[in-house]
Amino acid sequence: MPMDVPPAPQQQFKNEVYAVLLRWWEESDLDETDMAEALLELVDEFCGEAVEFECDFEIDEDEEE
Repeated sequence: MPMDVPPAPQQQFKNEVYAVLLRWWEESDLDETDMAEALLELVDEFCGEAVEFECDFEIDEDEEE
């Protein structure tokens, strides 16, 4: 597999995001710069979010792996 081809799930994600961007570019008054700025803000927000979950079992921090 060539190095520049992303894994299938990653490529599918890129295709989905591209389709949304293209639709918004064609159907809205936003230009590429407006869309890029909004997208960068969203990525910063998404990547800066902490994900919390409750475990359904106890984790022994002293346990060695």
